[in-house]
Amino acid sequence: MQEEYVRRNASPQEIERILENPELIEAAHEQLRNDFSSGELDPKAPPSGAR
Repeated sequence: MQEEYVRRNASPQEIERILENPELIEAAHEQLRNDFSSGELDPKAPPSGAR
């Protein structure tokens, strides 16, 4: 939560709510893990729907 990106893009109230709800952090972590492991973020892979 101390990353410059977070501090620049989230209000103090939003940061406080996130820190009060560790489930949000775990859900975001799980989603990121799924996104990266899916291969869809691979810049070398053809876009979905490309033939």
